[in-house]
Formats: sequence, structure tokens, C-alpha cells
Amino acid sequence: MKPKQSWFNIQRNAISNTTADVYVYDEIGIWGITAKEFATELNALTAVETIHLHVNSPGGSVVEVLAMMQALKQHPGKVIAYVDGLAASSASRLILAADEILIAENAFIMIHNVWSMVMGNAAEIRKEADVLDKFDAGLVNDYAKRTGKEPAEIEALMAADTWFTAAEAVEFGLADATIAEQKAAACVSENFFNRLGDFRNLPEDLAVEVVFEEDAPPSPVEPEPISNVTPLAVYQRRVALLETEITI
Repeated sequence: MKPKQSWFNIQRNAISNTTADVYVYDEIGIWGITAKEFATELNALTAVETIHLHVNSPGGSVVEVLAMMQALKQHPGKVIAYVDGLAASSASRLILAADEILIAENAFIMIHNVWSMVMGNAAEIRKEADVLDKFDAGLVNDYAKRTGKEPAEIEALMAADTWFTAAEAVEFGLADATIAEQKAAACVSENFFNRLGDFRNLPEDLAVEVVFEEDAPPSPVEPEPISNVTPLAVYQRRVALLETEITI
């Protein structure tokens, strides 16, 4: 049985047996939950014609996302992705597995180069860099196929850690249309909040409210600015990543 704490939730719609809702609302690959569990639950959705994939994630494991994308593409149902709050880093790649991508008016998409933390000698570090280059090339290819943009343009945007507003994402081709803003998506876990400290060029109007209790309902209080991410939280996050695989 899957632990109570998870970064995803999959459930068949209570009203329509032919639709299902998938929520990816935290960092992909944490808490010991992998794409294997995701795929197992997704494949159990038999007779489902439409999957609504809701994303509010700072990203996570590259390889887990690739496996999730494959599972979504292989499912016979139509997949509609919704960027409810944030699709950053590898989460911006996850939504590319959908047949249609919709983004909330107050949401963001962020793309950047793959990164990891490695310890070792010069040869080992050079080898890691070669691996990262290959992952970056795969990202460029996926973004270019979705948007029709030239690879060189995509590479430059990834190198700059580029954030897209909803309107910009639609104009660029990363999303098909905008939808009404999702206020509940501003409430995130402490882990999600700390993960944001890893990113550069955070938009000034990106605001989140931390929910420390996993089951706490969204708060009606105005979200706190992202500037509250502390240097200590960033440091702790980076140290933790030393024990994990490549992430973006």
C-alpha cells in the first residue's frame, strides 16, 4: 500500500466513470514514491476515456518524469494537462505528455538546464557533465517539438532559467489556452516551498503559502511572498540532493 504522504494522487471521477483526475502537487520522486507507483495506479484506470492531469510542482527527478510521461502516453485515454500553479523544471516537461495543455491565468511555467550535485574526482565530474548534456539535449528536443521553435532559441531560454506567465506560455506554444486562476494552488507543502529556493529569476508576483500539515485545507489568507525562502532552507535542500539522483 502506498504511504499516506505522496507527491501524486490519482482518482476516478465520482460522477463520470470514464474520466479520472491526476494531481501532481509536489516535488516528483520524493518520500520514496517513484514513477512505478504512479504508473501502476494510472494503468488501473481501465475504461477511462479522459485523464485530467493537474500540475503544481517545482519539478524533481528527470528519470521519474520520463517514466511518467511514457505511462501517460501509453494510456488509451485523452490526457488534458492543467498547470494549476506552477510547472517548473522537470514538471514543465511532464505536461508535454498531454494531448492538450491548459494553464491558469495566475500560473507559471519555468524551463532551465538539468542540474545535479556530484562528489568525486575530475574524471567523475566530467562524466557527470556529459550525462547532463544528454539530458539537456532531450529537453531541448521535447520543447522544440511542442512549440515549433528552433533548438538554439530553446537552449538560450533554458540557460537563462526562463519563467513564462500564462499568456507568455500560450504565445510561445508551451500551452494551448489559459483558464481561470486557481487560488488553492498557492498553498504548498514545506518541501515545495524550500525547493523554490533552488531557482533563479523567481517572478516577483509568484506567491505561495506554506501548509505544514499535509492534510491542512487551503487557507483563505493572502499568500506570503516567495522572498521568505531562507538561505538555510536552500542549503538544507542542496545537501539533501547529494543523496538523490539527477534532478531539474
